[in-house]
Amino acid sequence: MRAARLALYGHPVAHSLSSCMFEAAFEASGRDAVYELVDVDDAAALGREVARIREGERLGANLTLPHKRAGLALADVFGDEAREVGAANLLRRELDGRLRADNTDVLALHAELDRLGAARGVALVLGAGGGALAAVAAARRAGFAQVWQAARRFIDVDPLGAGLLSREPASGVRRIPWPAA
Repeated sequence: MRAARLALYGHPVAHSLSSCMFEAAFEASGRDAVYELVDVDDAAALGREVARIREGERLGANLTLPHKRAGLALADVFGDEAREVGAANLLRRELDGRLRADNTDVLALHAELDRLGAARGVALVLGAGGGALAAVAAARRAGFAQVWQAARRFIDVDPLGAGLLSREPASGVRRIPWPAA
């Protein structure tokens, strides 16, 4: 039996500690698996790497900047959080060969907000990338009265095609401009 292969796709990724964390978890659990950092610098390279998952060469991959939205568009099926947010941080090959996109950031951030037990007044999310979109969804789920989102620029893109996702601000989310310097 060969080792399970997983990866992190992003650009740049050399600084990431993900491989150290995953390799330690694999060793502690006795899992025969490897986790690779793969610098994927453009859409064509991302398509080639995703093909490796489809072909079964890898079980799946985490996605990071700048591929969380683009990776979602390459999937066949979508978890609820990935569909809601419009970005994925995880791609995996299902038993039937289809590629599934998920966003585990939403549930993780929501759990942390609940654990903190903070007052649910106003949440301020900085940025408009995949992580920020997950933070907005988590804050809304956690019951914040208001969610404000500030970014240098907002990108209204529907990576799943016309009508599947609304990239307009979600109900209760107020977009505010980034302060000019």
